[in-house]
Amino acid sequence: MTQTGRTCKVYDRAYEDYQSLHKYLRHSKGDRVVEFIHQHKQLSTNTAVDVSNKGTTPITITTIGKTETNLQVISSGADAGLLHAVITAHYKDADGVAHTAIIADATADMSGATDFDTPVTDFYCWDESYGTSAFNSSLAVGVGLTLSAGAAGTGNAQIIAAAKVGTLLSFVGVGAIYGQEVGAANTSAGFVIQLDYKTPWGEQKIGYETVNANADLQGQQFLDADGFPIGDFYRVDTLVSDTVMADEFEITNYAVNAFYGVIDIGNYESVHTRYMALGEAYGKSYFGELISTFPTVADTLTTTITMHGINDDEPHAVSIDTFVNQSQYIALPEQLEPLSEVTVTINDQNVAHAYANITLRVMEVV
Repeated sequence: MTQTGRTCKVYDRAYEDYQSLHKYLRHSKGDRVVEFIHQHKQLSTNTAVDVSNKGTTPITITTIGKTETNLQVISSGADAGLLHAVITAHYKDADGVAHTAIIADATADMSGATDFDTPVTDFYCWDESYGTSAFNSSLAVGVGLTLSAGAAGTGNAQIIAAAKVGTLLSFVGVGAIYGQEVGAANTSAGFVIQLDYKTPWGEQKIGYETVNANADLQGQQFLDADGFPIGDFYRVDTLVSDTVMADEFEITNYAVNAFYGVIDIGNYESVHTRYMALGEAYGKSYFGELISTFPTVADTLTTTITMHGINDDEPHAVSIDTFVNQSQYIALPEQLEPLSEVTVTINDQNVAHAYANITLRVMEVV
């Protein structure tokens, strides 16, 4: 549910606009303050759409969900070498809580999907702190065989023949993401892409991808600084290339039918206004201000911001109308509910489409 409009009481607040919020946080929190400034010029239509760069293609930016899955194991065939082995999985659920699941006494034939001793139904990603030992066996997998883990036993990790731990790039979480360049192969090979993102539980993390020579084919996994595949992605904070992109770069799922972020041709960073607040354990987030301007055309631009303040029971949406080159502000700085999201949409009255100019400022204390 989202409240339309808003009436609220504010007690003992030390700031009343963006400038005073900035001064208050810098004075009280010092260098723990991080500021996000989102600025974008976007053509409006008579349909409310997110303010973000959609790429040249263009693409529809979607959001990944928090759906947890089952986790089982399966062998590619009967494997006498695994008889009495201890099979272990270290994973996290969508709240970031770490779990360990085991099969304490494996059978010689797990060629059918096999549950852990306590069935796993809340898998979101692997616990990367264990590295490739996040999925392991006390005994080596037999020659010519594999041992896999995932929903129905496959898809999330694999131990190959003669090994006891999973193969690095086989580790896949619900929040697994892939990068691809759309266009001629090799044009951006070697470019390094850095993704600052948040997990479903609101922790800030960083991932990387080096664009390979087959960049226009199905994407490759984003990895963390230790080279472990990212499986806990939820929302983009920033997405930046170390070099201006020769072709469009997209963050996708494995099937390349969902898109979570884009760097357009000729750009080096993603431009977007969607923002997710930090989890309570990782800091505090504050809405700063929204500025909306519209060129001189005989039409009305409606800008809508949806957010959830710390003192609100539910998210609320506030809309402002801009007509003929006016500037409009929503300058009600406040602390955001942990894990809540801020979205900005624009639409006009289908009279004279024109470019809207949007500036959004958000602050974090980390």
